[in-house]
Amino acid sequence: MGFDYAQNLIRRSRLIMPANEKRYVEKACMRNADAVALDLEDSVPVSEKVATRVVLKEAIPIVGRGGSDVLVRVNHTDELLKGDVEASVWPGLDGIFFPKVETGDQVRDLERLLTDLEKKEASLPVM
Repeated sequence: MGFDYAQNLIRRSRLIMPANEKRYVEKACMRNADAVALDLEDSVPVSEKVATRVVLKEAIPIVGRGGSDVLVRVNHTDELLKGDVEASVWPGLDGIFFPKVETGDQVRDLERLLTDLEKKEASLPVM
């Protein structure tokens, strides 16, 4: 029986930073956090949310250089969720941070979206 990563994961620290702030992204790997969450949600102004998605492809490997798990904190609204998730799925991503969930249906919808993306991009691990 192998090690069950999901059941044995302990994250003592999680650093949440705005994904649109390049200077923070570049220094994240030096912070020694167990996980770094690139935030697309509260810390990004509404006018910049969609434009910030394009930085994720480059930001994910930069943040992961220090050994931290890399998460992306997506917007929970229907208008932004799908685009955020699609922009987040790149090699080096360890998970999606889904804030402000109010119903089980929201979680199931996200799970379906991730499963569909995983099928399309079989080479990309989605946890």
